[in-house]
Amino acid sequence: MGKKRGFSILKKQGINEKCYAVPQQLTGTTGIQMITESGIIKRDDSYEKIYCCEENAAAASNGEKIRGCTMLLRNADVDFAFYEDCTVHKVFLLIRLAAKGIEEAGEAFRVLEGDMQGNLYTFGIVLRPLDADGELRSIHRLVMSDTPGSRMDINHYVERHSGWLPDMEMKNRAEEKKWLRVTDNGELRRVFYVRRMSSGDAADICRLVRASAACRLLVTCYEPVEDRYVAARIRQEYFSADNIFAHLERKNYGIGRVLGSDRENERRYVFAGIYFVLGAESEENLQAAGQELSEGLGRYRCEVAAFPGEQKSAYRHLLTFRPWAPVKMNLMPAQDIVQMNPFYRETAGNHTEVKEADAFLRFFDSMT
Repeated sequence: MGKKRGFSILKKQGINEKCYAVPQQLTGTTGIQMITESGIIKRDDSYEKIYCCEENAAAASNGEKIRGCTMLLRNADVDFAFYEDCTVHKVFLLIRLAAKGIEEAGEAFRVLEGDMQGNLYTFGIVLRPLDADGELRSIHRLVMSDTPGSRMDINHYVERHSGWLPDMEMKNRAEEKKWLRVTDNGELRRVFYVRRMSSGDAADICRLVRASAACRLLVTCYEPVEDRYVAARIRQEYFSADNIFAHLERKNYGIGRVLGSDRENERRYVFAGIYFVLGAESEENLQAAGQELSEGLGRYRCEVAAFPGEQKSAYRHLLTFRPWAPVKMNLMPAQDIVQMNPFYRETAGNHTEVKEADAFLRFFDSMT
């Protein structure tokens, strides 16, 4: 089997495991250029791994445990995303990091996994890293989730690629004006994102989306950002707001702590995105589900918007674990993403009052 059609082993990659160049057909639909036997994915200049997450016997209902899980990921300086497959009730954790090569990426994941697997178990979560076959199977299942009865009993995805690669082209989805139509059963799908939300309301927004009977997939993704970047952008956008900055710095919380900090590598803020897929068997039901959700979210003064342009492109990005490709992110304090965690079980608070720092942050975010 030639390199262009199948997986081929790459020689001398500086890592003690098999590394595969993926077929061009798969690269074209997923962006994956290389995958190792243990599941390290290379896309452009970044390296990724996918983990299956489950609650352990001591279910995590304590907010402090979930806070520890979230802060561990934030402090590791990696981009991460939670995938909630609402059709089969599975949760995946996607981690992305930058490295100079596969050897450096392998060592980084080894250290990170050693830290995460012990700590996350304490936080109430069992973390299971997927190998190459497991990752390809998970991507394939997401891509084919709209097609009941599709052949999903494939073993050894790397070896038996001819049985599933054609599915990755999503030829069973027809692009229509406002949505995708699943040609096998006529059902409709549409990809949405949330914008201009108050960071304190993000957890409530996630809960409402999860509760929608039409929700098929919920993705929350995060990029930690250094305080010095946030401070520089704020000062650049509001160069005439020195009096406001001085006032905030004296308070020494929220943005004031960022503006007055001399610790350049602190990461008190993240860029966060909320994306989701709604599905229904008819145009009327899909519009009704979208309208119901928009009305429910209306009290949070956010906007639910469909991705502009082709829905198929946005849908493919989400289903193939590329949530950062359609960039629709909000800047928010890191502590406000804790309750967005899929395993957080406590009731979200009522955020009718917006703190001064958060109001300024939302205004800054809307301008940039």
